[in-house]
Amino acid sequence: MARRPTLEIDGVVFKNVYSVSYVLYTAKDETGRPADRAHAGVITVRRESDETVDIARWAMDSSKPNWKNGRVTFRNPDDATMKELTWESGFITAYQESVPHIKNNPDEQIWEEFEISCEKLAISDAEIDNLWQE
Repeated sequence: MARRPTLEIDGVVFKNVYSVSYVLYTAKDETGRPADRAHAGVITVRRESDETVDIARWAMDSSKPNWKNGRVTFRNPDDATMKELTWESGFITAYQESVPHIKNNPDEQIWEEFEISCEKLAISDAEIDNLWQE
């Protein structure tokens, strides 16, 4: 069983990450053959919300000067690094903050979920470059 991942964005560590998922995809033609090279899709992160608005602020400005680098570290049960997901030149494509139904879920915390699109993505030593053009 893996431990809770840690999230770092431009050197700032964010705690209480609930889940992380990411997508790699290759376009295919009507016969199922590859029609293009592989691409990195989005990274989706859900974390417990706190008093900071740094991620919401990042979501409000997707201009190139505001693109960020980051990493998610996945740890094994011994708390050693199992693998690391890193990205370069990322921006937020979707952001949501939710307050659970207090009566039905009194112990559930407020959470935020966001999607990051990035130019470069690495999973440990496996790397992919989306080759964004200027």
